[in-house]
Amino acid sequence: MKSKFLFRPLSLTQIIERIEYSESYIDFKNYENILFSSVVAPMLILASIANIFFGFFWGKSLQSILIFTFSFLLYSIGIFYSSYLNINYKYKVHISSFFSFLAISTTIYLYYENMGFLLWFIIFIITILATTRTDKTLIIYTIAGYIMLFTKSFFKQANTYVKFDYLFFIVLVIMIIFIIISSLIINVLYRRILSKKIARYNDLLNQKEEIKESHEKLKQIAYNDSLTGLPNRKMVLEQLNTMINLNSETKTPFAMVFVDLDNFKRINDTLGHFAGDEILCQVSNRLKSIIDSHDLVGRLGGDELALLIRRNITDKMLLSYIEKISSTFEEPFEIQGKFTKITASFGIATFPYDAETGNDLLKAADTAMYKSKELGKNTIQFYQKEMKKNILLKIELENRLIHGIKNKEFFLEYQPFYDTKKEHIVGFEALIRWNSPSHGILSPANFIPIAEETGLIDEIGKWVIEEVCKKVIEIKGYFERPFVISINVSPVQIKNRNFLSQIKNIVENTGVDPSYLEFEITESIFIHNIEAAIEMIKEMKSFGFRIALDDFGTGYSSLSYLTKLPIDTLKIDKSFIDNLNTDDKKNSIVGSIISLVHNLDMKVIAEGVENDFQMNFLKNESCDIIQGFLLSHPLGDIQMHRLLCNYK
Repeated sequence: MKSKFLFRPLSLTQIIERIEYSESYIDFKNYENILFSSVVAPMLILASIANIFFGFFWGKSLQSILIFTFSFLLYSIGIFYSSYLNINYKYKVHISSFFSFLAISTTIYLYYENMGFLLWFIIFIITILATTRTDKTLIIYTIAGYIMLFTKSFFKQANTYVKFDYLFFIVLVIMIIFIIISSLIINVLYRRILSKKIARYNDLLNQKEEIKESHEKLKQIAYNDSLTGLPNRKMVLEQLNTMINLNSETKTPFAMVFVDLDNFKRINDTLGHFAGDEILCQVSNRLKSIIDSHDLVGRLGGDELALLIRRNITDKMLLSYIEKISSTFEEPFEIQGKFTKITASFGIATFPYDAETGNDLLKAADTAMYKSKELGKNTIQFYQKEMKKNILLKIELENRLIHGIKNKEFFLEYQPFYDTKKEHIVGFEALIRWNSPSHGILSPANFIPIAEETGLIDEIGKWVIEEVCKKVIEIKGYFERPFVISINVSPVQIKNRNFLSQIKNIVENTGVDPSYLEFEITESIFIHNIEAAIEMIKEMKSFGFRIALDDFGTGYSSLSYLTKLPIDTLKIDKSFIDNLNTDDKKNSIVGSIISLVHNLDMKVIAEGVENDFQMNFLKNESCDIIQGFLLSHPLGDIQMHRLLCNYK
C-alpha cells in the first residue's frame, strides 16, 4: 500500500541540503514549503503556550483560552503535516497558507486590542516569510489577513501602551507596503537567480546523462563485438575466469569450445569482405538461436568464435550438443542473392582436466580446433595432451624457421632432368633444404607447410628464385642447347598480388633469360578461382617463363582442366611411377596419361624413377623426360659442378 506521506520529517539541515541539491523546480518548491512549515509550526506551538499565559493575564475566560490554544495547536499540526502529504505541491502550499491565514485571523480576532506593537511585529515577520518564498500563494493569503487587520484598525483603535493615532497608522501602512514591495522585488530577483541555478543544474544533469550514456556506449564497445553484437574476446575471457574462480574449490567441470569457420578466407577473397561480414552475422544469429540459455557465445576475432558451456554435462552430452550446433551450418547461407555453403571446425577443452586457467583453457580448445582442421575440417575434436606437444614443436620450429631465414641456413640442391631419347641433361629441379643447427638437414616437407601458414613462404620463395637466377648465369656456359631450372612455387606465393612483379624484378635485375626458368605449380591453385589462376599463368608465359604442372593426378583437377591450362610441361606424380610393374592394368594408366598430354602438345616428365623397369617402360611409352634416383640424386654445388664438367 502506498504511503500517504511523501517523506518522513526532516531536520532543518536536511531540508536545507535538499533545497540546495534539488533536481527540479518542483522538488525545490516542495522542500521550500517543508522549510516554511518547519519554522512556522514551532512558532504556533509557542503561540499556543503564550496564549495560556496572556489569556489569564488579560482576563480571558478559560473556555476562550482553551479554544484558542487548541486552535493554534491544530494550525501548527496542519501546517507541518500538510507539507509532507503525497499530493501536488500546489495543494500543499494552499493548505499551509490557509492555516497561516487562520492563525493570523485568530490572532487579530483575539488579541488585537491587547498586543499593539507586538502584533504588528508578528505581522512584519510573517510578511517577510511570505514574500521571500518563490511561491506567491502565501503572500496572497497574508494580504487577505492584512485587509482584515487594516479594516479593524480603521474602525476600532487599538488599546496600546503607546499613543496610537491615524498618522501612526498611515506610517505603519506605508512601512508594510514598502516591506511588501521590497520583498517582492527581492523575491523576483531571487526567483531569477534560482531559475538560472536550476537551469545550470539541469544542464549538469543532462551532461551527467550524456556522460552516463557515453559510458554505457564505451562499455558496449569494450565488451561487445561491433559487427555481430556478440561478447568480444575480453568479455569471453572475463566470463571464463569468473567460471574458474567459482569452481576453483569444487573443481566442478565446464567446457570451452573454440569454433573456426572453414575456408572463410575464400569467402573474403572471392565474394569480398562485405560478404564475409554478412556470413559472420548470420553465423552469430544461428548460434545465438540454438545455444542453451546458460551458455555464452562470443567472437574472439576474425572468423574465430568461442562457446562457453557454463554447465556440468558429460562428454557424451557435450558431443551431442556440439553436433547439434554444427548441424546449423548444413543450411546454405544467402549472400547477395547467392547461396554459399560453409562449415566449421570445433575444438573442446574441459576445466579442470585440460587446464586450470582461462588462457590455458582457451589455448587447449584452440589446439583441439587446429587438430580438427588437420583431420579434414568440419569435425569436432576433444583436447588431448599430445596435441599440446605437437603444437609446441610446431611453434618451436616456426621460431627456428625465422631464425634460419635471418642466419641464411637454407641451401639448394639440384636434381637433373634427362631426355629419354637423346639421353642428355636438359635441366634441373631446384630443391630447397634447411640446415638447422638443432634438427640437422630438413627436407621441404618438414618446414614448407609451416612457412605457408606463417607467411614466411614469400621471403623463402624470393630467396630461392634469386639463387636459381644466379645458378642459371653460372652454368649457362656448360650447355650448347637451351635448358631450364625448375622452381617449385607454393599456392600461397601465387595468391600474393605482388608475386608476378616480384619475379619480374628479380629477372630484370639479374639479367637472366626468363625462358631458362620453369615454375612448377600444383593443381590446388585452381580450386577456388580457376579463371584468376589461368590469367596469372598467361601473364607469366607472356613474360617468357615456362610453366609445369606438378604432382598431376593427386589433386582435384584431374584430366578435365588440362585443355584449359596454358602449361608447357606435365609432371606425373611419383605415386603413379611407384605402381609400375608387370601388371598391365596399372601400367596402362600411365601410358594413357602420356598419350593424352602429347595430344595436348605438352611435354611429360616422370618423377621418382628408381629402377630399370620403370625407365624402360617410360621410354617405350615415349615419356619425354625422366627424373629420379636411378639417374641422379639431388646434387649440391660441388657435385653439380663435377657433373657439368663431365657433361661438357
